[in-house]
Amino acid sequence: MGKSLFDPNDPASVIIVINANEPVKFNFVRICLQSDVNCTTGVREFTQVTSFQPSNTETWNGKNTGDVAVVADGVYKIKVRIVDEAGNQTTIEELLPHKITVDTISPALTGPSNPVADTVYKTDPPLQFTPDDSATAVTCSYKIDGGSAVPVICTAGTPVSTTIAGLTDGRHSVVVTAKDAAQNSVSSAPISFVFDNNNA
Repeated sequence: MGKSLFDPNDPASVIIVINANEPVKFNFVRICLQSDVNCTTGVREFTQVTSFQPSNTETWNGKNTGDVAVVADGVYKIKVRIVDEAGNQTTIEELLPHKITVDTISPALTGPSNPVADTVYKTDPPLQFTPDDSATAVTCSYKIDGGSAVPVICTAGTPVSTTIAGLTDGRHSVVVTAKDAAQNSVSSAPISFVFDNNNA
């Protein structure tokens, strides 16, 4: 399987590859919520009954049957029904350990509380903010004056306190971005401040 955690609005898709130990027909490949115990109400179903084959590959874009709408955020499982050349039919209620998590919600970002707008800093300015995401891991970065992203070590729900190094004298702006494992991201409004390390 490809990505198991994704945002269908990215755009993105999950590649589902199912292998059998003999040629079979895949009567259906059904995707349903983890909470649907018997997987009776699938949000998406793929069918393939034309030929016997040892494997089957499907691409799911995170939308329901008919590509009408993106499914709700949550954890989804896969149910498969196969039949072999002798006519033996097998239904696998849940392919383990494969789960697919749909996540369309951006993480939250509090701050930055520092640097303070329009403040003059004589030393490396402080950078303080808090990323939060209830479901997935978070990565953080900041950009100075729209330049390249500078990674910052962060943990969801834990305040980050670091400094901005390597500045030249003058006015600058900083934008902080937090991104979750599904690549949903949120960025702060730019904060403008002045760095003046000239002691003359």
